[in-house]
Amino acid sequence: MKRVELFLIPSHVLMRMFGYLATMTVQGVNGLIMLSSFRGDAMRDTKVLLYYNNQTRFISCWTFVFQIVYAAIALASDVVTFKKDKKHIEHLQRLVTIRDVFFSSIIVPYSLVVSTEFWAIYLYDRNLILPSFMNKIISPLSNHIVHTCVVPTVLFEMALRPRKTPKSHKWNLSVLAVVTLVYLCVLLYSYYEGGKWPYPILTYLQGTIYFKIFVIGTLLSLPAWYYMQWCITKIIWREDCLEKEKNTL
Repeated sequence: MKRVELFLIPSHVLMRMFGYLATMTVQGVNGLIMLSSFRGDAMRDTKVLLYYNNQTRFISCWTFVFQIVYAAIALASDVVTFKKDKKHIEHLQRLVTIRDVFFSSIIVPYSLVVSTEFWAIYLYDRNLILPSFMNKIISPLSNHIVHTCVVPTVLFEMALRPRKTPKSHKWNLSVLAVVTLVYLCVLLYSYYEGGKWPYPILTYLQGTIYFKIFVIGTLLSLPAWYYMQWCITKIIWREDCLEKEKNTL
C-alpha cells in the first residue's frame, strides 16, 4: 500500500486536510459534551426534557452532523487524490462527485442559514430560539461552535479549494430541495405528534401572517445562499488560478 508523502502535498491542501480533522474533532467532541449534559438535576426540568426529546429535530444538530460527515468525505478524497494510484481513480471520482454536491447543496446553504437566522433571532429575543433555561445544558462556547463556527468552516473551504460554477444547477438544487422537504416533514411530524413546534418562534408566530412570512423567507434564503456561494467563489478563484491549481494535482 502506497504512503501519502506529506512533503509532496501543496501547503494549502495540507491546511485544508488539517482543517477537516479539526472540524471532525471539535464538532464531534462538542456534540458529545452537549449530549452528556442532559443528565442529573437538569433533566428534572420538563422544558429541558422537551429539548432533549427534540434534539434530533433541530436543524442546528443536523448541520453540525453534516459538517462532520462532509469533513470525513473531503479528507478521504484528498488522501486518495495524492496516492497517485490508478486503482483508486474510480473511487476518487465518486468521492469528488459526492463531495462537490454535498458541499454546494447542503453544507453551504444550511450552514449560512442556520448561523444568520439563529443569531438574528437570538439577539432579538433569545427565548424565541434558545431559552435561557438551556444554559444548564449548552455553554456559550458550545453555542458558538454549533451556530458560529459553521460559517468560518465554509469560508475556509471556499478559500482553500478551487471550484468552477456548474453549467447546470438542477442536480444541486434537487438535492437541496430533497433535504429541505425531509426536514419540513420532520417539523410537521413533530407538530402532529405533540401539538407543538420544536422552535418557540414558530409557536409564537403561529396564527399570524408572520408565520408564513418567516417560513417562506427561510425557504427562499436556502437557494439564495446557494447561488451566493458561486459569486464568492468567482471572486476568490479566477480562471487562471483554477488552471494553476489543476496543474499542481
